[in-house]
Amino acid sequence: MIFWILWGVGIVITIITKCLLTRALKPVIENEGMWNERKVSPYVSQLMSYEKVILHLLVFVCIILVGGIAVAKFVGMFYEAPFWGQILLGIIPAFLTYMVGSLILSLYDFDDKRSHVCFIVVFIIAIFGWTILINNYNRNIENVTETVVEQTQERKLLYFCNVPVQEITGEVSGSSSIFGGSVSGSIDTTHELTYWYVNENGKGIFDAVSANSSEIEFIEEGEIPYVEIISYYQCKKRVDHNTDFESICEENRWNQYVFHLPQSIMQYSLD
Repeated sequence: MIFWILWGVGIVITIITKCLLTRALKPVIENEGMWNERKVSPYVSQLMSYEKVILHLLVFVCIILVGGIAVAKFVGMFYEAPFWGQILLGIIPAFLTYMVGSLILSLYDFDDKRSHVCFIVVFIIAIFGWTILINNYNRNIENVTETVVEQTQERKLLYFCNVPVQEITGEVSGSSSIFGGSVSGSIDTTHELTYWYVNENGKGIFDAVSANSSEIEFIEEGEIPYVEIISYYQCKKRVDHNTDFESICEENRWNQYVFHLPQSIMQYSLD
């Protein structure tokens, strides 16, 4: 963020520099005879010494803040690549940025070739310097994924996939339905697991959950079967250790169902 603030300051300075340059190089009227006049635009080399120094310094600041940061921010997106690889990636953007900057600031008005050499050298140094700073800044930004358990809930089971789990002991045979009878058949876990449980009011409640979010843990014979519902919360966030600022990128919540059942339920084929 700090780099974009500096870049914005550079934009303001660039506007000021352009205005000062336009004013300093305002065309003058020259007489070439009684009836012949023409407008002539002076060059920077024709200005007073202090004006030339000020304009050069302002252009240097514009190149460093606007051009240097713009190219370095692009190159900084590949901070995990080798430094020489980043430089190669930045050659074309640097060339285009300098050309655009030259047109905006009218650098062609600087008629001394030494000025252009200085501008290019400062531009290259600025890119290297800002790239190093931005790389260090980006490496200090971390993507963190945190997963916590928000709550857990237990439900006493009556039936699991139409099997009355409270009655499963020893050898099991016969037929079964939710309305009564002995136990038989198979447990269908292809996509959903159905179960009945006892709520806080003592009533039998039906529910169904995805098989992909469920698992079975076996309990000893005689223990009370139940389902444990674990509610998870996952937060993916971006932590900027440079400023200790955290921003949440993605949030997700889901339930995991753990069915605590007697091992004798494995006598059924799980289709």
